[in-house]
Amino acid sequence: MSGDVASTLDVWDERLAQAGKILVAARERLVAALDEYVGPAYGRLAGVPDQVLIGQSYVRSWDGELLDALSRTVRTISGGGSTPSGHIETTFC
Repeated sequence: MSGDVASTLDVWDERLAQAGKILVAARERLVAALDEYVGPAYGRLAGVPDQVLIGQSYVRSWDGELLDALSRTVRTISGGGSTPSGHIETTFC
């Protein structure tokens, strides 16, 4: 890969990481806000309305800064890996 291409990709990685940080923060806030409702709703569906049987949280698939994870991913993808993401983890109490 030429130096020009690498520099261009670095700029796009930085922009992607900035947008990703905003998206991840919004996901974390949304999941935390919904957790207040999910547990009681599940309890009602399970027939035990007075009990909170589950909880949830957003779990990132990377540690540290997203830009660093994206940089590591460039090497991983060339070896058949995938990009950083996250998921909602449900915990049964």
